[in-house]
Amino acid sequence: MSLFSTIKSTISNFFNPQPMITFKCDIPGYEIGQPVKRAMDIKPDWMVEQNKAAERTGTHKFSACPGMHDYYRVGYIVPAWEDFEIIVDEKGITINIGRSTRFVCSPYEKMVQSVVTGIANIDDDINLHAIKLVCPWKVFTKPGYSAFVIPALYHSPFLRELFVYPGIVDYDQYHTINVMFTPVKKMHVKIYAGTPLLHVIPYKREDMTAEVGLISQHEQGLANFTFRSGAPGLFRKLFHQKKTTTIDYI
Repeated sequence: MSLFSTIKSTISNFFNPQPMITFKCDIPGYEIGQPVKRAMDIKPDWMVEQNKAAERTGTHKFSACPGMHDYYRVGYIVPAWEDFEIIVDEKGITINIGRSTRFVCSPYEKMVQSVVTGIANIDDDINLHAIKLVCPWKVFTKPGYSAFVIPALYHSPFLRELFVYPGIVDYDQYHTINVMFTPVKKMHVKIYAGTPLLHVIPYKREDMTAEVGLISQHEQGLANFTFRSGAPGLFRKLFHQKKTTTIDYI
């Protein structure tokens, strides 16, 4: 890229900043009915009940642990775009999609089982099933950015029955996102449209470096430091780094 092109691109990005990540739906209407949402905007049932109990008893809430709370809030949730009914027994697997057989989205596909053999801890009385739900969303990122595509651990209610395979995708080069899973036991599960399926967390690709060794006295002091105060929420008020997540619907 020439110097002039670089300057032109920089000026263009300044006045028209490109989103870090973009989700585009290839089936009209799905982007309205079940849009991708910010992870922080979804309040799962367990959180609602926990908050009620904390207010009633005066105990700590989930937000008292900044690390877990930040993980819950960061990134975006891809919800179920249809109703999915999954039935697994010793005979095999049945998957029904939509409220009738007249669904719009693509049906599920079976993955090559050898790719995932041994990963999910499935019960002995069922066979291994590797399933891919073909998602109507396409994902695009700024150059140099990728995304963690992982199970929505704090948001999804069905993960005791299904092992959802996590991964990393370079969405500046490749744009497909699918839900890939294996049932871990006999089950009859209904996942209704709008239920969180995937947690997508974009990040900038950089070389990773690490160091392993004996801790120094100074490092030991840093590691052992705690703010000596019982003031509620003091860490979050004074030391916690705020993470901002935005989303625009167009």
